[in-house]
Amino acid sequence: MRQARGPARAASAGAVLVALALLAGCSSTVHVEPPTPTGEAAAACRALDAALPKTLDSRSSRRSRPR
Repeated sequence: MRQARGPARAASAGAVLVALALLAGCSSTVHVEPPTPTGEAAAACRALDAALPKTLDSRSSRRSRPR
């Protein structure tokens, strides 16, 4: 008598697809142009930056790139 392999085979195929998707997502660099807000949006961004804590869980903030 033959055993049903459907669920096991589907799980294996799903795992392979997830692994391939993760590898494909990490294989190249994506260039993202940083936003350049103006007017009220720029003022809101500056206010938010000033209001954010300089430390979190005893760790200092750092600059990120792109700025």
